[in-house]
Amino acid sequence: MSVKICPRCGGIAEYNAYYGKIMCTRTNCNWEGYPENRLHKIIAIVAVDNNWAIGKNNKLLYNVPEDMKYFRNTTNGNIVIYGYNTLLSFPNKMPLPNRTNIVLYPGSLEYQGITVAHNIENAIKIINSIQDDRPVFVCGGASIYRQMIDLCHEAYVTKIDAATDGADAFFPNLDALPDWTCYDEGLSHIQSVSGFDIRFTKYVNKHLMHDWRRKTEE
Repeated sequence: MSVKICPRCGGIAEYNAYYGKIMCTRTNCNWEGYPENRLHKIIAIVAVDNNWAIGKNNKLLYNVPEDMKYFRNTTNGNIVIYGYNTLLSFPNKMPLPNRTNIVLYPGSLEYQGITVAHNIENAIKIINSIQDDRPVFVCGGASIYRQMIDLCHEAYVTKIDAATDGADAFFPNLDALPDWTCYDEGLSHIQSVSGFDIRFTKYVNKHLMHDWRRKTEE
């Protein structure tokens, strides 16, 4: 695998077969990433509250029908990737219809309509084997978001004007990450039928999107 420039410090980053990651060779830089996806834009899609919380006791914090509709319409026909616990949270514990479903799970699963990826590197290989340019939506849960956020080109973040005590699952606070910026602030607030004010915002990973646009234009 070819050498690349570390997006954090500008040093040399090389593939480490033992860890299955691309790692910066400078001792004072701890940047690491995964083998690049060249065809598909990867997008995290999530609903967060004012503290970037997303869940409690393996359940969503809020029931917001408008966000559910947005999720369905946005991911329909595309590729989705998520963890096993997220699969169990779907209706009838079944994969999402009319989508290519990839489930991150270390073992085997007896499900029709899903492809199992045993780790992130395996997931990227599966994504790269799909011969089209559909986007890939990362759908959770919290540990999957943490593992894949550095691979995401964009994030579609539904912001719910609320806060819940005792939340135990969080999405990375993109406002605190230097590589990320909000390019669509969803300035029009929507009053949900569930009583919450919500905004549909969009963030971009500046470094990855620059590379992705360059590669798709080659």
